[in-house]
Amino acid sequence: MDHKGWERVLADAAGRSELYERWVQGLAHNCAASAAVLRRIITVQDRLTYPRIWLTSISVDAGAFAELAAHPDVDVRCALAENEHVDIETLAVLAADADPRVRLVAVVMANDRGLTFPPPLVARLETDDASRRVRAEAHTQASRLGAASVVAPSPSELEVAAPPEPPTPSAPELSSAEARMLTTSPDRDVRSRAAWNPQVPRALALRLADDPDDTVRLRLSLREDLSDEQRQAIAYVVPAGHHESPPWIKNLETDAQALIRLASSPHVLIRRSVARFRHLPTEAVALLADDKDFFVKLTLCQNCADAPHELVIEMYAWWHGKTAWFLTRHPNFDRPGFAKYSRHVNHLLRLLSLRDPQLPVDEVVRLAADPYTRTAALRDARMPTADLQKALLDDFDARAAAGNPTLPATVMHALLDLAEVPQDPVTQPSATATPVSSS
Repeated sequence: MDHKGWERVLADAAGRSELYERWVQGLAHNCAASAAVLRRIITVQDRLTYPRIWLTSISVDAGAFAELAAHPDVDVRCALAENEHVDIETLAVLAADADPRVRLVAVVMANDRGLTFPPPLVARLETDDASRRVRAEAHTQASRLGAASVVAPSPSELEVAAPPEPPTPSAPELSSAEARMLTTSPDRDVRSRAAWNPQVPRALALRLADDPDDTVRLRLSLREDLSDEQRQAIAYVVPAGHHESPPWIKNLETDAQALIRLASSPHVLIRRSVARFRHLPTEAVALLADDKDFFVKLTLCQNCADAPHELVIEMYAWWHGKTAWFLTRHPNFDRPGFAKYSRHVNHLLRLLSLRDPQLPVDEVVRLAADPYTRTAALRDARMPTADLQKALLDDFDARAAAGNPTLPATVMHALLDLAEVPQDPVTQPSATATPVSSS
């Protein structure tokens, strides 16, 4: 470590009160921050931008999480249990916490994340926990343990699976009089529900093809018992925004042939509905990935684990909705070679290049001069120490620089000292920082 360089930086930092909050906020999200650093920040977390959700979103190493799991403040432990980055070992400790609130959050989060605790802990929670809600959530864990030996079919097996069992007979059709009352109701909501109600005879439902309400005609066009020609003959309008999937499509998850057929349906909402399945046959994925409708492809990438890497990256680059970040969590998102995007015209792809461990240091430095990628580049562990030290004293860059994981622990504590962040009373003397020294 460049002790003299950091001594100069800290000397220059003294009295820079305008940077105090930036350092605290940057350190709060530094993935290399120790539990000792984080415990100090907990004492002043009201100085953070989003204090209530801070601990639910940080990502640090398992050792830091494990130490925080023993924090005396129950609210801290609750927030930690809610954090999806917490490892299963620490989550198990929280599931055995003395406070029922912490135990409940931990077990609920484990279920939501598809994680399973060790069998002895599950058994104890399911049978002995004082909280009925904890016992109920633990029962889900026990059921998962019981089903662990059952092997789920792979996506490719969907294509060669045996034909599905014959469908359960649907409810009987309504009488003509009852159906006519629904389809001629003055209430458009009643007509809308009738339009795709399988109990309404198709012949009567088709009379709604000339209904003056757009929603009624759209619902009608999504009936299960219509041919493609009948759908196309309806003058339906697909407005912008989210649309509910027809219930009958939701029931086709294991019918590979039906999914392949519907993936080429002329009705865009049927194709979007198919794209919502977690797994699809390869042929259906290929059809939807090549769809002419942008939102069919986006829906596929947002929901289907089998969406191809190239399409996921394309959607990430060009979709500017609030959920664009979610695409970075797709199982097919990360691949070697992102460094090739470092000079791409699209700033999101330039940002993506920083995820590549093969990106040269000089490119990281260059991206730190790019207004769109500057913050991420300054947090990159490849950033040269001299550049990082300079940024730490810059009004605009101080927060990002404080979030760089190569920042020495002693410097982190020194910055907190300058920012007048007190030592946490639960911090052991051995965990406190020693001064930066040139000796």
